[in-house]
Amino acid sequence: EISCIAMKERILDVQLTFYCLFSTGYNSKQRGDKAKEFAKKASKAKSGISQGRKFMEISTTLSDEVRTQAEEYITTIQGLLDAGDNTKAESTAKKLSKLLG
Repeated sequence: EISCIAMKERILDVQLTFYCLFSTGYNSKQRGDKAKEFAKKASKAKSGISQGRKFMEISTTLSDEVRTQAEEYITTIQGLLDAGDNTKAESTAKKLSKLLG
């Protein structure tokens, strides 16, 4: 036997499920996959910052212009990560890698 409160909670769960499915177009597994992808992009961007800083630290042939541009990219990436824009942060990290590579 289901209590009135339990039934209301179940209805709210169903409503939330339908809302998430129809508002995002994704089911729970797909939303989980998207969340993992989102986190992976942030990780790649943070890794790009670390690698860029390490490369600049050990490199003796980088021009001041390239170092300045790299620092601007790093600042941009950090700002994008802080704003939650992991996709742009990851693409900017790729630009940083190309600049230094």
